[in-house]
Amino acid sequence: MIVIGEEVERYRKMGIELVVDSENLEMLIRKGITKALGARPMKRTVQKYLGDMVRERMKNARGEKPF
Repeated sequence: MIVIGEEVERYRKMGIELVVDSENLEMLIRKGITKALGARPMKRTVQKYLGDMVRERMKNARGEKPF
């Protein structure tokens, strides 16, 4: 999906390498496409979930405790 590739590229430019496996790809597609709106929510969905994953990994790498 183009939107996912764009987001991965955005993180790569920040020095963060993301690999979206098939399980996460399916989850993003399920959550980003609706019957009512089609694929319009996809960009927001991808930004939210990939951003959440990156933040969680960064917290874990720094040894911060989750809430």
